[in-house]
Amino acid sequence: DCITECHLINNRHWKYEVEGKEEVQFMKYEVNGHYDWHIDIGSHRHNKRKLSFVIPLSDPDDYEGGELILKSSSKETSIPLKKGTIILFPSFMLHKVTPVSKGKRYIIAGWLNGKSPLS
Repeated sequence: DCITECHLINNRHWKYEVEGKEEVQFMKYEVNGHYDWHIDIGSHRHNKRKLSFVIPLSDPDDYEGGELILKSSSKETSIPLKKGTIILFPSFMLHKVTPVSKGKRYIIAGWLNGKSPLS
């Protein structure tokens, strides 16, 4: 499938041993909808996440705000959200979504898991 193929192409840099994916989530951001700084690795069932992905479903002209910002060290990077394009990044990377100021933003979010929390 597309997600597995994108992982194989993009994982050359990270070299994770990915064994499966969790369910995907459909997310809707309306005016003022946002997500504060967070990482996608957590405890219990989320401790094996290796790669996170989002697939924008909305055309960028359909909303304002709603930027995906990734943070590596002290640098913050706004990631362009092109409808239908998968964005893949390590689940340990700090990221957020800025508030939507106009319209609605729809995305699919998901995660690829590894064999253990450390591999």
